[in-house]
Amino acid sequence: MILQENIGFSNWVCPKCKGDLKVEDGVYFCEPCGQRFNDFLGLPDFRLHYKDTKNEVALAKEFRESWNELTYEDMVRMRWSGLRQRALARGKHPSDFKMWDVDEQAHLATYKVRGKHHQYMLKNIIQRKIYAWEIIRLVDVGCGWGRDLLHLACLAQEAIGVDVSAFSLLMTKKLLEGQGVTNVTLVLAEGESLPLPPECIDGINCSGAIEHMRIPGDFCVNVQDV
Repeated sequence: MILQENIGFSNWVCPKCKGDLKVEDGVYFCEPCGQRFNDFLGLPDFRLHYKDTKNEVALAKEFRESWNELTYEDMVRMRWSGLRQRALARGKHPSDFKMWDVDEQAHLATYKVRGKHHQYMLKNIIQRKIYAWEIIRLVDVGCGWGRDLLHLACLAQEAIGVDVSAFSLLMTKKLLEGQGVTNVTLVLAEGESLPLPPECIDGINCSGAIEHMRIPGDFCVNVQDV
């Protein structure tokens, strides 16, 4: 299995000091502060603090190994199946899984509808702000499994999906691939330290993510510059 490399946006900067990055053999190096960043599972990895858990890494690798055989729906089911198995190992009773069962079915049935609704709202917000129909670049911070990003990509010439979870970005990649979306770049990064240069985007979507950030205030400050 070979994952397609990210195409589109590549003008990353150091998320720590905002210095320019040099790229050599898949390694991003910041001369001003000496920080180094590698690719992880085919994704540029600019995370400063977050590390995938062993379960997340194992699931991401399983996705990669079976990439050509899996659909997006398969990957959703695998995710919840793993949660149930680990809960059983901790002594949980299957009756405790009712909420997970509801979430799984709702996700499989409504992720496209939810994205379309969000697309409509965001489009109106952006149009009122910049008084223009053409949008060059949008960023979805905390894009998760790609439900909103799938439709945000229809609003702009290019979209960037940002998340701290590698397996979540692989799920997003599979969703976009299945829908034939090709104008999206995916990157591992934290919302508080985005690897984006100043004034490079036209709008940011951050839905259900800021409450999970280590320092939400840093995110609010950071996005003012990009």
